[in-house]
Amino acid sequence: ELQHYIRAMTIAEGAPQGATLPIVPLDEPTEVDRNAILVGRPATNAAIAKLVERERIDLDQLGSDGYVIKTCTGAAGPTLLLAGANDRGTLFAAYHLLELCGVRFFGYRDRGGEIVPQLDSLQIEPLDLCEKPTFRYRFVSDNNFDAADKPKLVNVADWAAKNRCNAFMLTLSRPGESWEQLGLDEVRKRGLLIAGPGHILAQLTPAGSYFATHPEYFPLLKGHRAPVDSPAWGGAASFCWSNPEAMRIVVANAVRYLERTPFIDLFAVYPPDGPQQGVQCRCDDCAKRTMSDWYLTLINAIAREATARGLRPKFVWIAYNECGVPPREVTPIGDGADFVLLWCNDIRTFDASMDAEANRHAARYLQWKPRLKNIKTAGARDPGDTDLAAWHRWQGWAKYLRAANYRGEVVVLDYYNQHVGKSLRVPMLSYCQSGPWPDGLMQRDFRFYARQGIAGWQNCTDYYNDHPNPYWNRLAAQLLWNHNSDLSAIDDDFYGRYYGIAGRSMQAYFAALWRELSVQTASQADVERVERLEPLLQAAAEIVGSNNTLLAARIKTAREFHKRCLAIKLDFTRQYQPDGTPNDGK
Repeated sequence: ELQHYIRAMTIAEGAPQGATLPIVPLDEPTEVDRNAILVGRPATNAAIAKLVERERIDLDQLGSDGYVIKTCTGAAGPTLLLAGANDRGTLFAAYHLLELCGVRFFGYRDRGGEIVPQLDSLQIEPLDLCEKPTFRYRFVSDNNFDAADKPKLVNVADWAAKNRCNAFMLTLSRPGESWEQLGLDEVRKRGLLIAGPGHILAQLTPAGSYFATHPEYFPLLKGHRAPVDSPAWGGAASFCWSNPEAMRIVVANAVRYLERTPFIDLFAVYPPDGPQQGVQCRCDDCAKRTMSDWYLTLINAIAREATARGLRPKFVWIAYNECGVPPREVTPIGDGADFVLLWCNDIRTFDASMDAEANRHAARYLQWKPRLKNIKTAGARDPGDTDLAAWHRWQGWAKYLRAANYRGEVVVLDYYNQHVGKSLRVPMLSYCQSGPWPDGLMQRDFRFYARQGIAGWQNCTDYYNDHPNPYWNRLAAQLLWNHNSDLSAIDDDFYGRYYGIAGRSMQAYFAALWRELSVQTASQADVERVERLEPLLQAAAEIVGSNNTLLAARIKTAREFHKRCLAIKLDFTRQYQPDGTPNDGK
């Protein structure tokens, strides 16, 4: 990658091939030359081992993904060291160096999202950088693309590594989807952790063929045992949790699945997506425990059996829907040392940070979604703020984890996406695939998560998520690495480089637009305020003119997005009351 981008940066008249740096393989003994770039780790590069020892560089302090970029001087002259705590960290160091040289990985390589400057010369000043991430897990996911869509997966994996994300959630949980279809080689060669398959439980439960001879394996619903087959999820949506043999079958199927997929680093087993009421077994023994308790009982059994067979991934369990309530009796085995809890922040107030007063009260949209109250509290009677408000829900889990002496990790799954905006009737989530976050909200959230000891974050969104531009993806990646990053510097850099000479106008436009899209009202005045932003786009178009086709195309995309936002705003004046309440009340 260093060779490729340095060549691309230095292509010029008279040098059509650019500057091509030779790559010296490790198995070719050579003295370190003046101005050499050493890339690797002490364990993989003897020259780096000597240099790290001489410079007294402690790579162990950098965690799993940290790295150093350091100019070292010696008798032969300066040498530039790019060394990571692991191979993935070394790759991050290479991409960081390229960004120091002016390259920007805002969006996807194959979708015009990268900025590669053309330079007459390239000189790297002395450097001494030591980097380590705030969050251990920095996810991208495969939402909204088919398992066989390898170009899209490669684009997302490529962008993830270039933006120092380190984990790819691959949710192959539908019938017919297989790991063989994926371009796992592209994910693996970038060192990304593989997580999945997710909502797979229906494919692990006892097969329907058992029902004739062993109806006791299946859930008791309305007084009768039934297989509850779900074609959408590839099997029975539930089983009799309290039946030891049924539990043994599910565990055995899960472990066999893991044995067939040893490349999975974070093994995620979730119930089918959607509410579980009316599907889960209600026999006397199953009714003695909550679904959260039974679900964790299953994850414990899977982890115990897999470990006994020498399989040691991390085991991911999900706090979602009825399982969004902490267990009452069961705790993770081994204090959860090998567990990762995926805590779904799915009924928050979206226009306020997690530590804001608004998130200590039930989200307003729950007024017109009363069934959600029942689902998210596992049927609690007359639930209040303690049961429904995002801040209190997290504090309930934090209290449970402390009492359980939990030594595992927690990843937050946030839901800033268009699908949620539509299903919950939240206007602000209706414009982008993911976003907008109101001013500074994402950073306030990440700072809150860091204070809470949370180890990672994932946004439940569809990819590519780069329309009208890749700003929200880039911002999330930057803050996942360093939650205290300078937001003004990030914005200046993004708009100045992505829109070039029109950067100031476009930055002013989008700053105002994101604020307007984040309002929860639906009035004609809202529409008019967005209309008044059009001159900023016109000014940007005039600055760019028609000669710079790339910038002109980006501004054209923004103007098309502006028209779409106006149409949506206008439509909201018909769908919602001025205060943002749906006209139909649901």
